[in-house]
Amino acid sequence: MVSAYTNQNVIRWSFWWAFATCGQVQVFSYVQILWKEIDPSDESFYNGAVEAIATLLGAGSAMFAGIANTSHHKKWHMWILTVCSLFMGTFIIISSLTHSVWVAYAMYILFAISYFFVITTASAIVAENLADDSFGLIFGINTLAALVLQAILTLVVVTDTGYGLGPREQFFVYGCYYIVVAIMYFGAVFLRMLFKKPPRV
Repeated sequence: MVSAYTNQNVIRWSFWWAFATCGQVQVFSYVQILWKEIDPSDESFYNGAVEAIATLLGAGSAMFAGIANTSHHKKWHMWILTVCSLFMGTFIIISSLTHSVWVAYAMYILFAISYFFVITTASAIVAENLADDSFGLIFGINTLAALVLQAILTLVVVTDTGYGLGPREQFFVYGCYYIVVAIMYFGAVFLRMLFKKPPRV
């Protein structure tokens, strides 16, 4: 385990894995409450269909991530994390602000596609940098970290013990959460480019 967490790729992608999964659990758990808030007259006829479409397209994006995850694309991995985190945050913020449940449905589907694409990429990269006997332990620790973060986020944002925000405000916070993650990874990319040693002539 110690050797795994000395690998920069494992640390970088495990960090994103935990933070993104924390946000995803929140979004998936409370999205139907948001849809009801946006359109109180909606009888939820389409909610199940939207969930099914999001799952189906998310599975397709995960398959695409598996195909696209080759050595030729490794130099773009940090940019993928940054851009997808930014998109995911944007999709959630739009959902929190819109007055059209159809727009919220579309944003949820796009969020799911983006999440499953990057989480599959993250899992593959973490796995290829681990010893065979470390898989369960490292992914277990990542999942535990995600659930601890999710519990803290729920306590602060959702419950009356914290701020007790309404559905729209909750989703605005979740969107900002992903944008903060995107900014952190953009900072890491920028610093890497800034301090990258020029090739020797």
